[in-house]
Amino acid sequence: MFYINELKFIWCFLFLLFFIFYCNYEFNLLQLRTYFTIDEEITYWLPRCSHNHLKEITITGIRGHSSEIAIAIYLLRNANSLEKMIVDPRPRIYLENGKCVHSEACDYWRMIGRYKVEFLLKQEISSLVELSIL
Repeated sequence: MFYINELKFIWCFLFLLFFIFYCNYEFNLLQLRTYFTIDEEITYWLPRCSHNHLKEITITGIRGHSSEIAIAIYLLRNANSLEKMIVDPRPRIYLENGKCVHSEACDYWRMIGRYKVEFLLKQEISSLVELSIL
């Protein structure tokens, strides 16, 4: 069982609370790595925060660590209108002038992460949500 560390993941709760009219969103986990230790013990789920408009979520830069999977599970549990979740291990690196590039997925993803993410998300996902793991 995964539990989210309340203080370090409050941004996820606040996103769902304040951006209630977003229909599509991309979470780039590469930018979040400075806020938490990747495989720390996760000890608390944030309170439920239903989001009724979010239809598609893309998570980039995921490596398959527990805290990253907990973010995906929290979003699955709270995005009531979700139709599609895309999990992309390639971090998106932003360049100047609004351009970005994808870098390569890490070795952990290829060896362990992809299988761990797929196994755990399939336990949580509704049959109405399309899960695409790249």
